Amino acid sequence: MVLASILALTSTAQAYQIRTPASEPCHENITLGALGAIGAPWSSPQAPDVSQALNVLLDKLDAVPNDQRTRAFIEDVAKRYNFQDTDLKRRYLLASFVAGVREPDTRGLSVVRFNNARETHLANETQAPHSLRRDFEDGDQGNAQALENIQDGMLERFELANERWQNGRLNRRIRWTMPHYGEIQPQVYSPAFDLGEMVHTLQDSYTHILRHTDFSVLSVGNFIEAQDGTLDEARDGLGHSERMDQCNMDDEFDAGRVERARQTTARWIIDTVAAFEDPAAEAQLRATLADVYLYRPGCNKSNDYCGTPWLKFARQDITQPIQLWFCTLPREALPARSTGLGFLTALALLTGAIWLRRRSKRA
Repeated sequence: MVLASILALTSTAQAYQIRTPASEPCHENITLGALGAIGAPWSSPQAPDVSQALNVLLDKLDAVPNDQRTRAFIEDVAKRYNFQDTDLKRRYLLASFVAGVREPDTRGLSVVRFNNARETHLANETQAPHSLRRDFEDGDQGNAQALENIQDGMLERFELANERWQNGRLNRRIRWTMPHYGEIQPQVYSPAFDLGEMVHTLQDSYTHILRHTDFSVLSVGNFIEAQDGTLDEARDGLGHSERMDQCNMDDEFDAGRVERARQTTARWIIDTVAAFEDPAAEAQLRATLADVYLYRPGCNKSNDYCGTPWLKFARQDITQPIQLWFCTLPREALPARSTGLGFLTALALLTGAIWLRRRSKRA
């Protein structure tokens, strides 16, 4: 059962990846780069300067919670993402951003909690946080409906974050998984955590949405129907592409998307903090959101999506239905993607999962 879950996870929609034993920390690096907490290639002088917004967040933070779980969480994240040399308040702020940007993919759980990961990514209500369409959002009208749903979700999360800010509810407990230990419930700085969740969605829009060279939206990606094997591209849009999930900064296409995602991340942080402080600034926040998801209708499969150069990448490594081949197929019938490194990765994860389970029982 555990091995089945591991193999199922190999097709999970992570968009820009988060840090796992087998992936690069794309979301974390883009976010920390936008915050100026790490250097090149993840930082960039082209991104808006967020220092003033961060100072507003830090000034509002009276004291860092001093309970053992929170201290352990801060030091774990700071060490893992290499910002342990900053002062305690800033470490708490940055750790909360990291926890938030990971939240849509993990819900605070370990990457070995596979069944939960499947539920996190396959439900209609979890598509908007990943800038994806729901299974009933079909054709050009479905693109417009999906984009409206994504933006509505972003604004709802802003309203909740703003309510916490105005009411002074600035710390709250979350679930977090410690390496070699298990789940704990530390406190996080809510404004940073909420911002992390929101920028995850914006960053996903550069992996799950097909765009033109001017970054206008052509088609919203589809994970659910790609995964269950019912995808009809003319009706459902492009399937989720694992190639688009990459953030290889040595690749020109990936580096350009990361740069745009980093700039958008910084812009959203600046606009959100301004709206926390001044209700009139919410208009700029909404304008930024509308710009990120600006739709160019009429570009679809029938016209090769208006000739966008993104298409050749978006058609690579489309997510496939889960195939539990080890139960049902002879070896000679196995698909190429299920052998070699993929199987070894699954086996390694299985071994790690068993070790962690035994260790947790001994603890």
